[in-house]
Order: sequence, then C-alpha cells, then structure tokens
Amino acid sequence: MPLDPSEIQSPFFLILSLGMMLFGAGMGVLAVQMIKGRHPRTGPPIPPAVGRREVLGGLLLFIIANLAIGGLMVAVDLELDAARLLALSAVLMALASYPALRSSLAANRLDALGWVSRGTGRGLRTGIMAWFLLMPLFFGFNLFWVQVWVFFTGELPVQEVKDLISGGQEGSALVFLLAVLLIPFLEELVFRGILLNSLRPRLGAAWAIGLSSLVFAMLHGLAASGPIFVLALAMGTAMVLSGNLFVPFALHAMNNGVQLVLLSFASEL
Repeated sequence: MPLDPSEIQSPFFLILSLGMMLFGAGMGVLAVQMIKGRHPRTGPPIPPAVGRREVLGGLLLFIIANLAIGGLMVAVDLELDAARLLALSAVLMALASYPALRSSLAANRLDALGWVSRGTGRGLRTGIMAWFLLMPLFFGFNLFWVQVWVFFTGELPVQEVKDLISGGQEGSALVFLLAVLLIPFLEELVFRGILLNSLRPRLGAAWAIGLSSLVFAMLHGLAASGPIFVLALAMGTAMVLSGNLFVPFALHAMNNGVQLVLLSFASEL
C-alpha cells in the first residue's frame, strides 16, 4: 500500500530523521579521520591542469548537446526508455568532460583531476567505508527532506522507478551498469575532478565544494536537490581530503546502487 503523505508528517518520523542525522554527523567525523588516515596529504594541493577555457568549453558543449537533443525529442515526439535516457546522460557528461580531459591528457596531468595511476583500489575501498559511516546521515536527511517537501507541496517527492526496472533482466542489468558505474564515474570526473579542482585555487576548498555541490544538485531537479546536495558535499569533501577521484566515485556508486535496489523493492509493494 502506498504511503500517505500525511503519515510522513508524524512526530515519530521527525524525531527519527533528526536522530539519524545527529548520529550520522558524529559518524561523519569518523569518516573524515578515516579518509585522512588512509590518504595522507603532504605538501600543497596539486595545481589544476585545466582553466576557465576548458571548464567553459565543456559547459558549452553540454548545453548545446542538451538543447539539440531535447529539441529533437520534442520535434519528433520521441520517448526513450530508462536505459537510453541513462546512456544519453552519460554522453552529455562525456561531452562536458572532453575539453578538460583532453587538456589533462596532453599535459600528462590526469593526477590534477584526481585520476591517480596508483591507489585506485585503496580509493575505492575508502569510498565504500565512508559510505557506510555516512549512511545514517544520508538516510536521515532523506527522510527529513521528504517531510519538508510534503509540508510545502502536500505530495511525496517520489522518483519514478518502474521504468528503471522494467524490460527484463537484460534491461535491468544495463540500467544498473549505467546508473551505478558509468554515470557516477563521469559525474565525479566533471563535478569533482574538473569543476571543484578548477574552483579551489580561486575560491578555496570550502567554497569550491559548496558551489560545485550546488550545481550538481540543481542539475538533478528540485525534488531531489536537498539529499543530493548533502551527498555532493560529502563527495566533494572526500575529494579534497584524499586527492583521489575514486574515493567520491565509490561513495557515489554505493549511493546509487543502494537507492536503486531499495526503489526496486519498493516498486514491488
């Protein structure tokens, strides 16, 4: 039976969400210490290998492609299934990363994007452990955000997932690969590897994390912007602390994977 929006407004859910967030904040301190311990940073931050030209070039490619594809879909009344929509999203992210990635490859400076040649496995393990430590914070804020959304709109901010899990086993497997592996990596490359690292020398770490997180959240739509902003803050902090792109990637992949599994189960109820 679907959850009635009024039920989520009960004091029980409010106390539960606040308690989870408080506990999650404490676990977040442990996560920070864990990342610092596993990825000690010595010396000044690695200078960025990309400048405004590459960042703006990627943004321009993203906007042009997005408008062109969106206009084409409207013109021909084209509807895409979930797998094709996710593949399209991956293409747009790849276009956004192309100028900076090309510049970094030409200068042999992938390390400036956090794409390290050594420490990939450690980064993945660190990100997974960080997600488990931060899980109470993420779930607590998700629950709190739902209550805020219902208070102002009277509706649940439900993400439609029936299309994501329809189409048989092959379609579901493709969606999983795109949503949990490819798209998180490309988004981390664009938002943490390129955008955050290019803003950091000019604005400082805190403002770079906040601004890149805000852009990331807004691109995912207003209904999901709150929880995604909190997730992005965690991923940006992980990037700054570790200097390893695979730490926030693992955080991102774990979050998407768990959300996809939970939503898949929920759609069966």
